[in-house]
Amino acid sequence: LFTPESYEQILKNVTSDLSTRERLFEPANYELQIRRRDGNLRWLEVTARFIVDGSGAPLNMVGISRDITERKEMELELAKREENYRIITTTARDGIVTLNEDLTITFVNPAMEQLFGYTPAELIARSLAELVPELAPAAGDLAQLERLAGESLTAMRKDGSLVPVEISFAAHRQSGDRQLTGVLRDVTQRRRVEQERKTLEHQLHASQKMESIGQLTGGIAHDFNNLLVAILGYTDLAMNPGVKPEDQNTFLGEIRNAGQRAADMTQKLLAFSHRQIIEPTLID
Repeated sequence: LFTPESYEQILKNVTSDLSTRERLFEPANYELQIRRRDGNLRWLEVTARFIVDGSGAPLNMVGISRDITERKEMELELAKREENYRIITTTARDGIVTLNEDLTITFVNPAMEQLFGYTPAELIARSLAELVPELAPAAGDLAQLERLAGESLTAMRKDGSLVPVEISFAAHRQSGDRQLTGVLRDVTQRRRVEQERKTLEHQLHASQKMESIGQLTGGIAHDFNNLLVAILGYTDLAMNPGVKPEDQNTFLGEIRNAGQRAADMTQKLLAFSHRQIIEPTLID
């Protein structure tokens, strides 16, 4: 009738009782598993005792059994959940803490010790606001605590060093008392990565800016060089002793045009450097 495990338990206990005469008069309590005729397994709570003769020698046993399958299944399910919760909290890299509404710590996982440098015994009954001062104004106000979820706060370790953390809270009731479960995550590495990313972006923008300035400078130098070539060339022609007056006026006019284009270019550069509005026009 019994499963092999339950039968071994009965055999072990009965053998032990038979070896100790005093135990023959004491009832034994068991939780045993049986296999029914239809193959289903059920749990029994059994209270059994020996029947002895006048000399105290054991003759047989009598037991009373009642079906506790539902209770046992609930206990096994609860034990399974507790084991899963223990595994999660023990292996989690984030700090997990249970609090009263006034932020008094009632439970911590091992990651909390690594995060703050305090032993679990030192953390229990301490206010989380002592470790994360920015939480103090929100003590007792669940809505305000929930609004802090995802924000980066500053926590203080046992050695006095500061560490950036993100905290999220969830409210629940245990034995009728309202409690909070908080998850604390050290975001030092993420902040470092973000800072490095910003630094690289700044360096990239600076590099792109220098490249643009180099291209702009090269283009301006080329355009000014063309204007200077025109000015110098027409100046040489105008200074020729044999030049005719009408040709000289033409040469001076070209020099003036080149100078005007240089002045326009300078004005555009000044407008660009001061972020003034520029009106682009189509050119050939």
